Amino acid sequence: MQSKRIRSLTRSAIPVLLVAALSALTAGQAQAAAYWWDTSGGTWATATNWWTTSGGTPYASSAPGALDSVTFNGTGVNGSETVQLGTTTSIGGMTFANTTGTTTIDSSSTTSEALTLGTSGITINSGAGAVTIGSTSNPVPITVNASQTWTNNSSNTFNVVNTVTNNSNLLSLAGAGTVQFNASALGSGTVNVGAGSTLSFYTPSGSGGTFSSVLTGAGTVSFSAYSAGNWDTPLFSSSAGGFSGTVTVATSASYFYPTFGSSTMTTFNLSNATLVVSGSNYAGNPGSSIYSSMSGGTIEVGELDGNGTLGASNNTTTTWQIGSLNTNSTFSGRIYNFSTGTAGVSKIGSGMLTLSGSSFYTGPTMVGGGTLSLSGSLTGAGGSITVNSATAAFTESPSGVISGAGTTFTLSNGGLAALAGANAYTGATTVGAGTLSLSGSLANSSITVNSPSGVFNQTGGVISGGTAVTFTLSNGGSATLAGTNTYGGNTLVSGGTLLLGSGLALQNSSFDTSGSGTLSFGALTAATFGGLINGGSLSLTNAASAPLALSVGNNNVGTTYSGVLSGSSGSLTKVGSGTLGLWAANTYGGNTLVSGGTLLLGNALALQNSNLAPTEK
Repeated sequence: MQSKRIRSLTRSAIPVLLVAALSALTAGQAQAAAYWWDTSGGTWATATNWWTTSGGTPYASSAPGALDSVTFNGTGVNGSETVQLGTTTSIGGMTFANTTGTTTIDSSSTTSEALTLGTSGITINSGAGAVTIGSTSNPVPITVNASQTWTNNSSNTFNVVNTVTNNSNLLSLAGAGTVQFNASALGSGTVNVGAGSTLSFYTPSGSGGTFSSVLTGAGTVSFSAYSAGNWDTPLFSSSAGGFSGTVTVATSASYFYPTFGSSTMTTFNLSNATLVVSGSNYAGNPGSSIYSSMSGGTIEVGELDGNGTLGASNNTTTTWQIGSLNTNSTFSGRIYNFSTGTAGVSKIGSGMLTLSGSSFYTGPTMVGGGTLSLSGSLTGAGGSITVNSATAAFTESPSGVISGAGTTFTLSNGGLAALAGANAYTGATTVGAGTLSLSGSLANSSITVNSPSGVFNQTGGVISGGTAVTFTLSNGGSATLAGTNTYGGNTLVSGGTLLLGSGLALQNSSFDTSGSGTLSFGALTAATFGGLINGGSLSLTNAASAPLALSVGNNNVGTTYSGVLSGSSGSLTKVGSGTLGLWAANTYGGNTLVSGGTLLLGNALALQNSNLAPTEK
């Protein structure tokens, strides 16, 4: 009986002991509390500057601690205010609700007083005035002690002046407002900029700074100069492939040159983002300027807009790869070599990128997907333009211009190109597999079509240049020359078919008959050649078997033709001041007229079926 009584007493005592133990444990732990600021200015560390209710007293017995949350301000506390920390401070979270003025938090002296933030982060209410934490003279460095969210629902900017150390914690930005940092404020860790939110970086005059945090989210990241200054060059070297928002570089300050990609990077990834570069900068150049210090690296951009400048820094080679978002956009700025740098462009994706500004760069231009459209100018000595995919196209409006000594244009792998501007590049134009249409002009560029599926189609315009400019068709391709061309080099059809759509298409060119291809006069009844050379045969009839009147010698250079001219009613007129030698037994039956220069007969049967008309005076 006594044993049962003891067990009963023991069971009844257990709950009492547990309660006592929990009470003792809780008594040793700090509990989170809420505080409201009650004055227009003062020191954070002073307890009597805080209320423990939103409406007033009682005053706090101690300043807020690491688990607590604070609100600026309490009910009825109005006007702008400056809060000085007074010491190193930790807080769970902060809310700013001052609708009647600005709120500034800084240190009580020129010595840094750090602020550590817990999980509750920062909230700025709609309608609140501008909030600033820190200053250059009274710095407040911030430590993000746990993953958290900073929400700015105000139309005013939340300005964080000094450094933010997020210790690899996730810092999320939310709300429709802007959070502004010094360009070098953020350290390691990830920054998520939510859709509709803006993360703004500014560069104090004459300084640089580096933003290297991992960047995610779908909001906006902007770079700007604090004021006009001397060589503001922030470095943007984040891992940003997971960011799908917009990056903007826009300022009216001179000498503002943000750099994308560090010297140790090979790829800077903004492939899911839109880049907008606009404003004005040094020496009246269009728009803000973005350069890269990567050597041989690639900057991947989903979409490009604006009127600024993209380039490569001294002694570096950078390719701007644009278009992975598959959208259509227009860039009215310029792509530029900065001093000894070399910039290039790679167009990818299915969308259209229009370049309407004045670009100067010497790196390659590669079109591997979608359309690269030129309505501005593209200049660069030794550069190259290559369209190398069946899903790629290069188009040029009449206002477009490609120029540069040694610059080349190449079409391959089934791509399309249409040139409608006044082009003056001097390198070769090569058509492999694909179709190149010309309605504009080409000055000083030799043209070669060298693939069975290669097509060159001139619908108008002029191909011009001296004797170094040639036209060659080979390997079964096809070409049409329908312009009043003035180039002075030879024309050779060693394979495929060349159709003349203009009687003056070869007016200054010597047609080389040594090729095994076909020259078709189409619907022409008259044509003029600069000269006629080598030993292939030529029929003076058009595609409908109608007679053709051929004039030869317009380039005023002596040439010798050893092939056979045929065509029962075709005729020949010698023009120009040079000499044309006929060395074969020709069979054409129309008249022969010497209108200029000398016709030299090297074969007694050269005019066997032709009447020699009187020489024109």
